[in-house]
Amino acid sequence: MAERGIRSPGYPAIDLKSAIDRARTLKEYAPNRKPIPVDQALQQWGYTAKSGAGHQQLASVKKFGLIDDAGSKDQRTVRLTELAWRILTDPREESPERDAAVLKAALEPKIHAEMRERWPHGLPQDTTIQVWLVQEKNFNERAVKPFLSQVRATFDYARVNESVPLEGGTGGDIEDAPHGAPASGPTQPSVPGRKVPAVTMEPKPEVRADDLPLPLVMKDKTIRVVHIPRMDSNTFEFFKKMLDQYKEAITQE
Repeated sequence: MAERGIRSPGYPAIDLKSAIDRARTLKEYAPNRKPIPVDQALQQWGYTAKSGAGHQQLASVKKFGLIDDAGSKDQRTVRLTELAWRILTDPREESPERDAAVLKAALEPKIHAEMRERWPHGLPQDTTIQVWLVQEKNFNERAVKPFLSQVRATFDYARVNESVPLEGGTGGDIEDAPHGAPASGPTQPSVPGRKVPAVTMEPKPEVRADDLPLPLVMKDKTIRVVHIPRMDSNTFEFFKKMLDQYKEAITQE
């Protein structure tokens, strides 16, 4: 039985798709990212101004980086962030830019980013994650099950593990391998209706000393040098498939 008084680290109480739906409701209510009084925002979601569940939803949408707030008490307002705007105003069926924004939102919660870094090739079985959450991240045991349900739904929706980092990560052990997947190598979960692979976003991309410079002769006869990181054979195969799926977005005839 979990000890009383233990509070888990902050994390969204709802999954990313639900949070985006909440943000979309606010967009329809107040176009052009206008600030909205908190009580009005909650009303749009069917909650009263003092509803604990409503404020929990509000906090969750904020944790995904989809809204920010200003003011306090009765003067507090919320508004959609630029990240939410990029997601909600891109109607294209296939959009690498929107997928990149969705991925960024999925990894906004610190605990999500830590899990992606620890298991870059896919989340392992629940019991493996539970040990890490309780023993290393000070999670209350009672919070583990709902959190895992949320994070798995979020990672599937954003296709977090399709955008496997080409370097880094601590995955690879048999214990940490994704459930039903090989002990090493990227996994490619399928999400209906979303065909373009997600993009790994790094705040400060850098060229490393062991990167391989690849010269490309462009259509106008100029030469562009692309730096490719060293990778294992499994990641290389994944990289080739990702390039093939991006062919239409990359090529210019």
